[in-house]
Amino acid sequence: MAGMFGNRFDVQSGLDYGRTKEALDVGRLSSYGVGQMAAYQDGLMGSPFAAALSDQMNPQMVKQNLLDELQKKHPNPDTPEKLTALASDLFANGFGDMGIKVQEAASQLLTANASMVKANAPTADLYKNLAGAMSNNVKNTGFVNAYIGKYDPILAVPFKKGDGYETYSAYKDARQSYIDDIDTMFSSWAQSQKYNGASKGSLATLMNDDAAMKESFMKYLGTHGDTDKAETMFTLMNTPDVENPQTNMNDVGNAYLNEDGDRVAIDYQDVGVINMQKEVEAITAPQAIINQITYIENAKPEQITDSTRIKLELLKKRLKELTDDASNNTGNQVAMNDAMGMDVNDSPENAFVFA
Repeated sequence: MAGMFGNRFDVQSGLDYGRTKEALDVGRLSSYGVGQMAAYQDGLMGSPFAAALSDQMNPQMVKQNLLDELQKKHPNPDTPEKLTALASDLFANGFGDMGIKVQEAASQLLTANASMVKANAPTADLYKNLAGAMSNNVKNTGFVNAYIGKYDPILAVPFKKGDGYETYSAYKDARQSYIDDIDTMFSSWAQSQKYNGASKGSLATLMNDDAAMKESFMKYLGTHGDTDKAETMFTLMNTPDVENPQTNMNDVGNAYLNEDGDRVAIDYQDVGVINMQKEVEAITAPQAIINQITYIENAKPEQITDSTRIKLELLKKRLKELTDDASNNTGNQVAMNDAMGMDVNDSPENAFVFA
């Protein structure tokens, strides 16, 4: 756009050339030639002051002076808004042809910018991924239990019938409602990035910076949503190392540790669990149970499935029941042989097949 404004030096040079050419043409009219030309040129220019004043009054120089002022007012018209303002001033000062060109440039730049914005606009899935990244960064079992425990401590520990919820289904639904609260906060925060001018690049950068995600989320919590829940989240996220709770022997048989180390409640309404429980409860010799527990605990990781982990918890629960019964029957030593005198190490009860 800078070349559009021209410059006063070229205009001055053009005026000087015009006078010289005019004087030369006059000189050609007589035999006096050069002398006639010089005299005519001196007459045109007069004194230096008069010549300068004459130049300033020349329409071309007046035009250039106006363009110089507009260039000072619009030094760097590099946005659609700046170009539109320049076009408006050009029209107001009588430069209609230039104003039209500038207006066209503004429209072209506006279209190009719109295309770029559209190309860089994050997709709906990207916002979901951002919420997921935040969830993975924060929401372990210990964090979830600490959050739930703030509102309903019974739901923060594995299900036990009679502790407030009569069925596991009711317990699970109530617990899930609090987990949904956490997920909703993450999702709302992620969606709010739309209104912060987020681009694909900025969201990708945010997802790769755990500290920045946490800072952004906590800033959002400070001004949005339920104040009480926000304060709970803020407190937990600023509590170092909210760990998964240690297994309590009183809870043995109610939950198992999955592959990620999270405690998962055992669903006693599941057909597979029901059959497994019947199988375990049929074992009456404590040593047989100990042998199976040892076998599972020393197995290779690739041999262990969730079913194996559940069975391990059921075995521990059964062992506790048998040892509790034995301690209650003082003087009665728990037999290490079965009724037929067979050593329990050789008993079929010791046989274990990985699920």
